[in-house]
Amino acid sequence: MKGRLKKFIVQLLLSFGFLTVLPGLGRLPVDADDLGKSSAFFTLPGLLLGAGVFLIGLIPVLSPLTRAVFCVVFLLGITRGLHADGVIDTFDGFLSGRREKEQILAVMKDSRVGALGWSGAFAVYLLKIALLYEIFLHLPEGSQSLLILPPTLSRGGVAFHAFLFPAAREGSSLGRSFRESVGLMEAIVSVLLMELLSFRPATPPALLFPAGVLCFWLVWGFICRAKIGGITGDTMGAGIELAEIVGWCMVLIFIVGV
Repeated sequence: MKGRLKKFIVQLLLSFGFLTVLPGLGRLPVDADDLGKSSAFFTLPGLLLGAGVFLIGLIPVLSPLTRAVFCVVFLLGITRGLHADGVIDTFDGFLSGRREKEQILAVMKDSRVGALGWSGAFAVYLLKIALLYEIFLHLPEGSQSLLILPPTLSRGGVAFHAFLFPAAREGSSLGRSFRESVGLMEAIVSVLLMELLSFRPATPPALLFPAGVLCFWLVWGFICRAKIGGITGDTMGAGIELAEIVGWCMVLIFIVGV
């Protein structure tokens, strides 16, 4: 029993240490598969990030545009730009014009950043600012708690995605180790947490948000498999940012109604 409790605490803390700047486990030893298994709890660091967006959204002295920019900067800072790196590498590889899997993966692994990567990242974060601006401008009074959901759900879908799709790279890699340690239990726990955290009696449409985000992760998985034969750490990072955009779009469509 103590061993299981220790495993739970290790994986929970690891999820925060991996996805945020929080210290996580420090020097505590971690098994090779703990990172993948910690994906069951990725909704919880996402909840923390969403809470930050919620609090920034409550600052009355800032204009909607300023709040939107602050939210995006906050998310980039607290995640150490981890997912931004995935966005850049994925756009560089997927849009490079290469057709062979190994060629695309080589472009993604290249430490140099191409114009396609910068352009893709610029478009992604500009779109996030625009969506948040519209939400802050039109969000009905009493619905501010929904700002928590997109960062939460986008990260919650990682375990579902990793369970369904194979790793793209052969041999040893972070993405492959992560993928191979994610099982059905991690996917189920993550999806259940997504639904639980989306429950809003005053706004029933919020219960549809997890389904929308999971549909995105399913489509994204098929795209990655078609391009490079599976998923990598970079494509999962890019997927988190794109899934978050899907979440903001659902808030705008189903709650704001513009």
